[in-house]
Amino acid sequence: MNDYFFEYVLKSLEWIAAICGIVSVYFSSKQNILVYPIGIISTLLYIFIFYEHTIYGEMVIQVYYTLVSFYGWFEWHQNQKDSKIQILHLDSKSILKVVLVGILSFAFVFSIYMGILPFDIFKARPFSMFMFFDIVSATIFFIAMYLMAKRFIEHWYFWIIGNLILVPMMFYRDLIPTAMQYIVFLILAIHGLYLWKIQIKSELK
Repeated sequence: MNDYFFEYVLKSLEWIAAICGIVSVYFSSKQNILVYPIGIISTLLYIFIFYEHTIYGEMVIQVYYTLVSFYGWFEWHQNQKDSKIQILHLDSKSILKVVLVGILSFAFVFSIYMGILPFDIFKARPFSMFMFFDIVSATIFFIAMYLMAKRFIEHWYFWIIGNLILVPMMFYRDLIPTAMQYIVFLILAIHGLYLWKIQIKSELK
């Protein structure tokens, strides 16, 4: 009975985390600073959920999301104007930073899955294509979070690609609410990109 109750609670928390994640992306598409506090609720819940499912790599990713969300919350608050933010484009200097973030992120997540880091909860695993796509999707999302915090419109392209990768991965792991969340994320990311482009055009007039 206790195991059944715990599974029920865990699945309920997954639904709450998924819903909060969807709402946070909606606020992101509207350039509303509420993207961060609501997103933090989702990531904190997913830290616990992925830990209980022994998906330690993705648990660490959620820790990263939480930390960067606090940073992004501060960045957006400093630049907030009528709940809107100034949208920027990547320049050559920023692209070099993105490449660096990508390399460091890939190396960090790879070291987790290979058991290189000196933590007992991270056990080395045999390499697989699933692991490869997990590392790639994590790297893509790390870059997306960095770009979003800096208010670059290009962050939407990374969210779109990452969501396309993660949807089948979550179905494979039988995390149905989470898979559905990423489907909605994909739709909202496309819509968010569309809205940001409209705002840029309106500001140029």
